Amino acid sequence: MNSQAKKYFKHLGLMREDIREELDLINLPENVLKICDFGCGKGLTTYGLALEVENSECIGIDRFDEESSPT
Repeated sequence: MNSQAKKYFKHLGLMREDIREELDLINLPENVLKICDFGCGKGLTTYGLALEVENSECIGIDRFDEESSPT
């Protein structure tokens, strides 16, 4: 595995730890379908899922806000 791939997988691991910490802070009922949209942007897909899937709790997670987005 080359060094660029190693950096990428290390970054993914750090993101996973950050996301796990955030999800652990959210208290969701056990009998509800849980949907997490990673990289949700403005959350339009997340909102659509929340409307379409009955008895669900939808959470959108994005690392950037509009002002600090790299695009």
